[in-house]
Amino acid sequence: LDEAAITAEALPKFAEAEISGIRPVVFAGVNGETQAPRLAAESTLDGTDMLGQRMKYTYIVDQQTGEIFHEENNILHADVDLQILSNKTDRYSMECGPESASPLPHARVTVGGSVYVADENGFVTIPNSGTGSVSVTAEARTRWFNVDNGSGDVTGTFASGSTGTLTLNPLNSNDTERARADAIYFAEEARNLAIFYNSSYPTINNQQNFTVNTGVSGSCNAFYDGSSINHYNAGGGCSNTATDVIVIHEYGHHLVNVGGSGQGEYGEGSGDTFGVLITGDSRLAVGFYLNNCGSGIRNANNSCTYSS
Repeated sequence: LDEAAITAEALPKFAEAEISGIRPVVFAGVNGETQAPRLAAESTLDGTDMLGQRMKYTYIVDQQTGEIFHEENNILHADVDLQILSNKTDRYSMECGPESASPLPHARVTVGGSVYVADENGFVTIPNSGTGSVSVTAEARTRWFNVDNGSGDVTGTFASGSTGTLTLNPLNSNDTERARADAIYFAEEARNLAIFYNSSYPTINNQQNFTVNTGVSGSCNAFYDGSSINHYNAGGGCSNTATDVIVIHEYGHHLVNVGGSGQGEYGEGSGDTFGVLITGDSRLAVGFYLNNCGSGIRNANNSCTYSS
């Protein structure tokens, strides 16, 4: 690797600098945002700026031109550590089930124009290069799913070096916000189970921004249309359908679809099976009908072995 070429764009930022750690790498994006992989070079420059202040940066650059793809400040400041939660219905319908705030895996947050993605336990670190507070927005969105195209976001302000939480549906005051919290949480749970058993599941393994819609016009149903799963508000004697088994069932249709199988009875049965596997309850969609918290619309504990 040519040191002069690799540092051509970065070196003028320094009054003087020591160069170390040069090595070839493949760059494919940062902070949860992926790009097409390309050959690059990594190096670290440690020195001072024109005012004599200490600088230390790691650069990812084009091997031939030195064009900077990404830079990381190695002079650490008071970062903000957050956990993103979803205040959702634990099980059953909104009418019948208890609620709790649970960690949202792979939650997506934004700070200004920068995007950060939490880990599987909802933890995310926001870099902070100064001493001022940081305004962070948690979206009803994860690396893999987007609920209602940006609705339901929650913003909080955090002091430099602090820790805290941001919770979707923080007030839990209406079905609209809880539907979003339920839908994003159980969509993540469904995908995570599939990937746990098959990390290379077709399409699912790297599909981002899959659409989950809540508050769809209508009642007493939910549906998959090939590119999204869709859930209705309460009405017509039925509860809001953005609840555990129903979200999981509809995403099960997507798993069947991208796996290359037909839908019909097979798709319906697969969606139900997926719901039972995750909830551990043979009753499907408990509380689907209002004022009925004892049963669902189907029960997997039955004597049917074959239906023509």
